Amino acid sequence: MKFGQAIDSVLFKNYFNLEGKATRSEYWWFMLFFIIFNLFAGIIVGIILGITLGADLNPDTFSLYYTLGLLAVFILPLLGLSVRRFADAGRGRREAI
Repeated sequence: MKFGQAIDSVLFKNYFNLEGKATRSEYWWFMLFFIIFNLFAGIIVGIILGITLGADLNPDTFSLYYTLGLLAVFILPLLGLSVRRFADAGRGRREAI
């Protein structure tokens, strides 16, 4: 499985699919995407905080909303991917949770 296929599989085709299996390549390509996405999104958030630091925006509140937003978007696909990866590795699905 290639990089784009892994992202498509995890985010669109198997958003919260707990059945089936996930290959190592699907798992690691998506983890690479997740890390790169978080890195660039964190840089953008840092730039926004740097620009608006003098405004009424509290950096802690903004960071909290950013983190909660990322969690809301990625928790279900990451959970589904982990459960399917554990099943492919021969481990119990409950171990992933």
